[in-house]
Amino acid sequence: MKKFISILCTFLFLTGIISILTACNIKTDSSEPEAKQYSVRFYNGTDLISSVETSGNEVIDTPNLTAPEHFAFGGWYLDKDVWQQNFTGKEYEQNPLTSDLDVYAKWTQTEFQVSFEENGGETVQDGWFATIEKAPVSKYDGFILDGWYTDKNLENPAVFPMTLKENTTLYAKWIKSPALLSLEGFTLEGNKATANTTYTDSTDSIDLSNAITVSKGAQWALYSDENCQNTISASNVSLNAGTNRYYLKVSVKDVFQVYELVIQKTGGYALTVYENGEESTTLYANKGDIFEKPTPKLYVKNFRFDGEYFSDADMTVPFNDFKADTNKTVYMEIWYVGFDYSKVIFTIEEALDSDKPILYAKIPSREL
Repeated sequence: MKKFISILCTFLFLTGIISILTACNIKTDSSEPEAKQYSVRFYNGTDLISSVETSGNEVIDTPNLTAPEHFAFGGWYLDKDVWQQNFTGKEYEQNPLTSDLDVYAKWTQTEFQVSFEENGGETVQDGWFATIEKAPVSKYDGFILDGWYTDKNLENPAVFPMTLKENTTLYAKWIKSPALLSLEGFTLEGNKATANTTYTDSTDSIDLSNAITVSKGAQWALYSDENCQNTISASNVSLNAGTNRYYLKVSVKDVFQVYELVIQKTGGYALTVYENGEESTTLYANKGDIFEKPTPKLYVKNFRFDGEYFSDADMTVPFNDFKADTNKTVYMEIWYVGFDYSKVIFTIEEALDSDKPILYAKIPSREL
């Protein structure tokens, strides 16, 4: 009986202990505690756009962002404004997190705002650019665009193509269009400057070097031909008897104006030469001398000059008096003489090999 009572007491004691533990919510199992959670916070600038809870050793999905205009997304980073520690979301698979984490979006500006100061020229549209390939075009009456500059003092020229790295203002520089402003001793009308003085037979040359004034920034040079190929010295302009013509070229970069200088000298005469009805050149000779026989300028392939001179525009009256006893005019006719065949030419009679003389047909180079 005593043994039964002892067993019963032990049972009742254990039952009481279990009841007390249950009532106190005390765990009695040996399982491990729950894993700690960490927060990964994603920021766009100062705005919190997303937060992810993680146990620290997981792959973390990064948010997708839409790039604002003129910017490109540059990735996620742990070091804001330094941008050296990139974050992809896979960094902590092997080395688990031990604290909360802040991640920042990096943005790279791809286009920059460019403003144009035209300084009097036509408006150039402001805009956003990554690169400006060519210098913008603007016009300003009486001026030539001398380039764009990055400073308002026009000291630092912009170089194109121009890759932008920051918002920029470009300034236009203008220079006066090439122009002959004045020529001392001459009257300027359009592109012709006529000497106010008729020089005497004893004057062999004149000095124009200090008499020419051109627009600011322009340069000038004097030539003996209207095509401006043969340069002459302005300090020693030789004069022939009769009408002397020289050509003054005023230029700024690739823009230029050509002025004809007309100087009369007594004691001689001029021979005006026409080719196919168009004035070609003027030759001069002292009184009593012989004019030099003119040589055609129209020496191009398949054109020929027969050496015949005429005194009338219809080219019917031969000209053979080259004595400088008055101002005279001479006309020359240039003929179109045929085709230069490089292959076999077939005629009715025979075939001509290409190494045989060329077959020509004399055809007028103008309408008769």
